[in-house]
Amino acid sequence: MTLTSPVGGARRSRLEPPRRLLPGPHREYEAIARGEAIARGEETPRRLGPLTAMQVEDSLQRQGWPEGAVYGPEDVIAADFGVGVRLMRQAFRILESRGACRQQRGRSGGLMVLRPSPSATAAALANHLRWTGATLEHIREARTFFEALSAQTATRRRGSGRGEEDDPVLSLVLTCLDEFAGRLSPPAGAPAPPAPASPPLAQDPTNLAAVVAARIAASITHEACLARTRLGSFWELAEIHEVSLAVIIAAVRILEDAGVVICQKGRAGGARLRIPDGDALVSLVHGYLAASQANEAQCLWVCHKLNMRATERVAATRTDRLLDALEAIHRRMSAAHDFGVMEAWYALQRLLHEAAGNPALHVITRCLAGYSVRAFADPVTPPSPDLLARIVDAAGALVEGVRRGDAILALDAQLRTRLALDERRRRQRAPAMLAS
Repeated sequence: MTLTSPVGGARRSRLEPPRRLLPGPHREYEAIARGEAIARGEETPRRLGPLTAMQVEDSLQRQGWPEGAVYGPEDVIAADFGVGVRLMRQAFRILESRGACRQQRGRSGGLMVLRPSPSATAAALANHLRWTGATLEHIREARTFFEALSAQTATRRRGSGRGEEDDPVLSLVLTCLDEFAGRLSPPAGAPAPPAPASPPLAQDPTNLAAVVAARIAASITHEACLARTRLGSFWELAEIHEVSLAVIIAAVRILEDAGVVICQKGRAGGARLRIPDGDALVSLVHGYLAASQANEAQCLWVCHKLNMRATERVAATRTDRLLDALEAIHRRMSAAHDFGVMEAWYALQRLLHEAAGNPALHVITRCLAGYSVRAFADPVTPPSPDLLARIVDAAGALVEGVRRGDAILALDAQLRTRLALDERRRRQRAPAMLAS
């Protein structure tokens, strides 16, 4: 990070350009999105706006998330990242809606780095769970799981002499689960809980577009997303919410970036709801965890516990269809090479979580695992043949354990995989530690 001369009384910094590990402006990030695949459900093409926001976000993380720093001007940032100014503005809008930054206007303007709000991030996660069909029963189960995990974490810290330091991972999850319970409609006949405050989807509460987007978001239900309900044209929405056309366009763009709205052209076009795929949520949580300095060990330990929980549940409730799907993934894994083996392993974990039947726990796993991959994995160095062989062997044992209904065998296979991956991470870190 290089500081420029003072401009209008403020010192502006220069964002570190993306590391060109692969040819092309976005190839490194496509490799993470597809080759490591942990942060995604289906490997659908990523739009350039979110990819550019991802590059800026990762650059901020490499610099330690310098809260309060101002970067700019935007044409210099766009040139450093190899994209046009218009595309960079789209990336800035996405980051602003996530609470990762705020655009400053004027001579001392630029991109100011913010610390994403934990309550706004938890609210966005709770909204996603509502939109994708999570129920109060799912939330109760998740709450029980994470309260027990939080108690285990506190015990481990006391045992290691680290005290009661805050864990941004568990803190975010527990806040989200509380937020969800307050936002979900109660069953018929049950008394309605008091309406919680509706934080904006962007960091700045004076941003009218963010306030309108939050108002619309609070009214969206899973049933409406499932039916792909039409919200209306920009003109109709502007009239309904009594704001200008420019404000409603900005508000709809925020919802579009959240993945819950798609805009269509034509006479019957306008803003239409859809079930969000989770990509935007994974990126939003990534920014919060990066700004909170969440470390790899915190995320991986929680992910491992979640994987173990899903494996144990599937071993007890297996079906022939699930077994066929697991065996097909294992055959694909056995025939794959390099990152293809890891991609198949991630697909195996996704299938286990889907079959375990708790979408709240599943999306939390995706968010935390996605952060670990983007923040700490090396997307260029292929895994060693020995590691891949160990993972393929462990996956075979896991599938066999599920087939037999032997939870101990399946859980042991998950543990063996984690130990193998931990060993790889230690070897990757060793050169950097020696160099420092």
